[in-house]
Amino acid sequence: MVEQPDDNGRRPPPTWTTTAPARHLRLDPQARPRLVEIIRNLNDRINEAQANGWLGEVAGLKTSRDAAARRLVNLEKLRERPPVGPVDLGSPAISDDSA
Repeated sequence: MVEQPDDNGRRPPPTWTTTAPARHLRLDPQARPRLVEIIRNLNDRINEAQANGWLGEVAGLKTSRDAAARRLVNLEKLRERPPVGPVDLGSPAISDDSA
């Protein structure tokens, strides 16, 4: 679906109208070591920012660290979950109510 132009005749960028799945949001179990390294690095940067009194920087880094920690927790949950196979949804029941 193509978005219609706004009042000024501009169209939004194509990325605003896409309905493709967000593959980049899926967690890759292979990325765990890198994620741990990122969290460790963010902790070091938080300590440095606190030492220098950069309060805005501290807040932003903590937000990033907390998001990375949540991703790590989700990754651990994904690793603990048993593999999922095909799911039988059954066949729909069709009744003849036309009588």
